[in-house]
Amino acid sequence: MRPRFKRPLLDRIRSKSIVPRSSLFAQLALAVRLHSTQGLDMNRSNEEADCQRGVRIVRLARTAIVALVAITLVIVALIALPRVASKTPKPSWHTIAVYRGDSNGTTAPFAVAARWRVRWRAATGTSGPGPFGVVALSLASGQPFDLFGDRVGAGQGIRREEGSGLFALQVRTDESYVLTVETWTAHVPTQPHHSWRTVATYRAHGDMLSPALSLKRPWRVVWSAKGNSGTFAISVLHSVDQIPSDVIANLPAPANGESYEYETGSFRLDIAASGSYAVIVQQGSNR
Repeated sequence: MRPRFKRPLLDRIRSKSIVPRSSLFAQLALAVRLHSTQGLDMNRSNEEADCQRGVRIVRLARTAIVALVAITLVIVALIALPRVASKTPKPSWHTIAVYRGDSNGTTAPFAVAARWRVRWRAATGTSGPGPFGVVALSLASGQPFDLFGDRVGAGQGIRREEGSGLFALQVRTDESYVLTVETWTAHVPTQPHHSWRTVATYRAHGDMLSPALSLKRPWRVVWSAKGNSGTFAISVLHSVDQIPSDVIANLPAPANGESYEYETGSFRLDIAASGSYAVIVQQGSNR
C-alpha cells in the first residue's frame, strides 16, 4: 500500500485552508496599527473631554466666587444699615446762645431755624421789683418780631417763635436776667461771626456827650463803670436832632456789660455817671 503524503503547501494555500505567514504578519501589523490609531483617538477624545470638564469647573468656580462676593456685600450692607441710620441726626432742641445781664441792652445776633424758643428768667434786683420785657428783633427787616415777658418783678417762662433768620433780643429791665435761645433742628445753623474794630474809647469821670460817630455796620458798646454809689447810664442819640435811639445801660455802679446796635448812621453817646468809667465803641465786619 502506497504511503500517504501530505499535499504540498502550495496546494493548501491555493485551497485557502492555510493563511500564508506573510499575510498573518500583515494582518497583525494592521491590527496593531488600528489599535494604536484607536488608542490615540480615544486618548485625544479623553483629553478633549477633560479639557472641557476643566473649563466647566473653572466657570462654575468663577460664578460661585462672584455669587459669594455679592452675598457678602449684601450681608455687610444689611449689618451696617442700622448703624448708618442711627448716626443720622434727628431734630432736637439745641442751645445756641445764653445772655445774662441786669440792665437795658441788646444781645449779639443769632441765627435760628424755622422753630425756636427763648427761656427767660428774671430776678428781683436790690432796688426792689422792676420792669422786665424782651423784644425779639428781626435783623433782616430791622423791625420788632415779637414782645414777651412784659411784667414787673421776678418771673420766668418760655416764649416759642416761628420763623428762621437772624435775630437779636432787646431787653428793657431793672432786673437781673438770663435768656437762653434754643432752636429745633437736626443741624445747628451757622452762627454769625464778626471781627470788631475799635472806633472810639472814652475814659472819664462824670457826665459826658461824645462826638458824632459815623457807623455804617452793626456796632457795639462795651462799658465798665466804677464807684460804690450812683447810677450809670448810656443813651444813644441821633447826631442831627439829638433824639434818643436807645438806652443801653441804666443801673447802679459798679457794673459792666455790653450792648449791640443794628441801626446804622451818625450817633452820639450821652453818658451819665457819678464815678469813673470806660466806654469802648466797636464796629463789626462779617467774616
